[in-house]
Amino acid sequence: EKHGIFKSMKNKSNINFKRNYKVRETMWVLFSRLFVCEFVVIFFIYLFTTQVHVLSVFIIGFLNLIFVLWLFISWVNTYYIISKEGMSKTKGVFFRKTRTFDISSIASVKVRQGIIGRILKYGDVILENPLTKKDLVIERINEPYLQASLIEKQRLKEISTNENKKIVPL
Repeated sequence: EKHGIFKSMKNKSNINFKRNYKVRETMWVLFSRLFVCEFVVIFFIYLFTTQVHVLSVFIIGFLNLIFVLWLFISWVNTYYIISKEGMSKTKGVFFRKTRTFDISSIASVKVRQGIIGRILKYGDVILENPLTKKDLVIERINEPYLQASLIEKQRLKEISTNENKKIVPL
């Protein structure tokens, strides 16, 4: 399993889709969520320790453990599959939900990246589909410009292949 398409590839410009690639949200986002969760827990424990409510501290700690496990399990169960036929997003812990885009139905590929994303090299890749008027957003992935260019290259290749199939000699 790869957490980024390009982790072990040396020549990033000559990539062809001989197999599917699984892409996940970057680890920075998971760690930042866990950090915020721990900060909130420490704050609540600090509030309750002035009155020494041991049961309250135990309940907050237990709820924190459940929330941290939920964050990790939901992170593991949300992923994107990128293949030569198209893209799909699968998410859900108890109930799976999958959205699939055919590569030929994608009108454009865009990248959205904030300041922190630029610093930590992650962002969103947006695949626009004018037929369904719903975009597939590949959220918070590593090196979004590189991965968007790969998707765009495959999209253009698929379009040119489809147009060549339509030409019928007389």
